[in-house]
Amino acid sequence: RYWSEPETVEVEGSSVAFRRAGSGEQVLFLHGGGLTRRWLPFHEALSGGADLIAPEHPGFGDSTLPKHFRDFSDYVLHYDAFLRALGLDRVHLVGTSLGGRIAAHLATVYPERFRSLTLIVPAGLRGSGSRPDPFRQTPGAALDLLTNGRSDRLSEELETFAYPENVIQGYREDTSLALLTFTNRYDRELEHRLGRVRIPTLVLD
Repeated sequence: RYWSEPETVEVEGSSVAFRRAGSGEQVLFLHGGGLTRRWLPFHEALSGGADLIAPEHPGFGDSTLPKHFRDFSDYVLHYDAFLRALGLDRVHLVGTSLGGRIAAHLATVYPERFRSLTLIVPAGLRGSGSRPDPFRQTPGAALDLLTNGRSDRLSEELETFAYPENVIQGYREDTSLALLTFTNRYDRELEHRLGRVRIPTLVLD
């Protein structure tokens, strides 16, 4: 139901898949650790008031993972190159979960590139209390976390997750996620570096 064909652009020798719709000020949306290859109601709502650009991270969806990628700094450099490839500058930056952690890094390294920053349940800071382990939870539990307990709203879409090609894709994305976070669940430097962000910022936790 929500699957859609992406556009692609070459970024420093790698193919990057992205979806784009709407008009107005440009918003770069960075996804979390799942629900790729889809244009969801959330995307549709955002594109109703903006020019929404929603790429898939390298190693996720239909974007290739360059062999030299090792950590979050590679993703930060990648998204700087992605914006240049599309001729974009001074965009609004939105990231959720894993994408929130990448967005926070982006905003600290390239603060002049963005008009505003919105982080939706972002990963990356130590915080307090227990936290889910993405490498131990069931697919159902992961989806429930990704949708903030509202996975029932995607009931028709959930049937496709059991398709063999989607199981294989999920394993590929888990491998990319492990590359970033298996031994690096939070960033010891990020809290300090966030002081570099001087643009309007909203954090939804």
